[in-house]
Amino acid sequence: MSGTLIGNTYVFIAWKGKSTVSKTEETTLSVILAVLAAIGTCMLLLLKDVPDPGASTNQKVSLVSDSWQYIKTSVAMVKERSVQLMLPVMIFSGFEIGFWQTIFPTCIGQYMTKTI
Repeated sequence: MSGTLIGNTYVFIAWKGKSTVSKTEETTLSVILAVLAAIGTCMLLLLKDVPDPGASTNQKVSLVSDSWQYIKTSVAMVKERSVQLMLPVMIFSGFEIGFWQTIFPTCIGQYMTKTI
C-alpha cells in the first residue's frame, strides 16, 4: 500500500499533469519503487524474533534454517485438503486487491486528467 501512496504522490508532484511521460521518468519511478521494496524486504529480515515462552532458551537457530523450516511447513499445509479448497479464494482476493489498489486508481486518475 505504501508503494501505491508514494508512487502516486511522486507522480502527482513530479509529473504535474503531463499527458505524455518520457522513458526516463518511467525508469526513475520504477527505480524508486524497487528501492523502497528492497528496503522493506531488508527491514523484514532484520526483525527481532519473538521469544516463545514454552521454548528452551539454549536453542539457537539460524535465519536460513528457520526460513527453510517455514517454507517446508507452508508446502506441507498446501497439501492439506482444507487449504487447497481455500486457495482459489485467496488467489482471487489477491487479484481483486491488486486491481482495486493499483489498476483502478490509475484508470480513475487518467479519466479525471482528461475530463478536467
